[in-house]
Amino acid sequence: MKPALFIIERPTPQRAPVLNELAARGLPFDVIYLHGDPAEQGWGDIRLRHPHTFADSTGAPRPDHIARSLLQRRYSSLVSMGYRGSLRLAALTAARTSRTPVVMRFDTNQLQVEASDPRTRLLRRAAMRTAIPRSASAWSIGTQNARFWREEIKLRRVVSIPYEVPVLPGDIDAFEVQRQRRSDPDALRFLYVGRLADIKNVDQAIAAFRALERPAWSFHIVGSGPQEQGLRQQASGDDRISFMGPMTYAHLGAEFASADVLVLPSQGEPWGLVVNEALGFSLRVVASDQVGAAYDLLTNQTGEIYPVGDINALGLALRRCELHLEQSPRYPQTNTADLMEAELRSIGQV
Repeated sequence: MKPALFIIERPTPQRAPVLNELAARGLPFDVIYLHGDPAEQGWGDIRLRHPHTFADSTGAPRPDHIARSLLQRRYSSLVSMGYRGSLRLAALTAARTSRTPVVMRFDTNQLQVEASDPRTRLLRRAAMRTAIPRSASAWSIGTQNARFWREEIKLRRVVSIPYEVPVLPGDIDAFEVQRQRRSDPDALRFLYVGRLADIKNVDQAIAAFRALERPAWSFHIVGSGPQEQGLRQQASGDDRISFMGPMTYAHLGAEFASADVLVLPSQGEPWGLVVNEALGFSLRVVASDQVGAAYDLLTNQTGEIYPVGDINALGLALRRCELHLEQSPRYPQTNTADLMEAELRSIGQV
């Protein structure tokens, strides 16, 4: 049986367990990671128990080698997680020429596309439609991502394979029994996890929180970035707000376990895996309407969506969290490895 070929930006704690599971089942495939040091992302040691090479390592396959392999039909299918860069472009071009089945998977959502500058949108659309074969399939991660593939790229075959989190921060298995959470309305603990940059709107979360007259409520901000100094100044004088600095992925579990509510006010979030992680720890989630995950994962029971940029609406959503004190962990609803295996066997006749 011919193997499938995956081209992926880098290993992550979410992707690696799925690929490890596929390899354990005996599914033949090779993975090329474009970048190889997960420690640079603060993810720590990621166990890669599947066939892989790193494109940025000595002796790694060059774009012409990958293209030649596809032209010679050595692979049953190509799964490209992205379309940029010489290696991916060479692979996509060779797959189109050899009529090797192509699967695309990345997390752009249509909400972000529609909010972008029209000229930028036009140029990006042209580049993607040129690079991605019209015959390609897409594995969509959620509702807004599926809209992107159908409406922006005009792919006819879009298959839902949602993002799930088989491993939660702190090496806690999502399938382990997690406790049901009962929050104290007089001492709610809010949490933000992510980069401290303009697009994340952390300043708006701080402003909304500071306006709440709840002296025993707290807000932990985990992360670093170019806006950190300004955000610290904004929060100065309010001892309810704490900046925890950057944390490795393995150490995030303690923050999730001690919080009640995740706040994600981003101006643009293609998906937002932190939402999956928070729900796995039984947190309630307050997210802007530009967070892709919000449309698939948040219900009245699990969280609330508010209009991005509306600080008053954000503050009201935070205040309403005191009405939702019982939270149960949300386990993965689908088995990503099962869906991927079925697709690969069907598309590539592996």
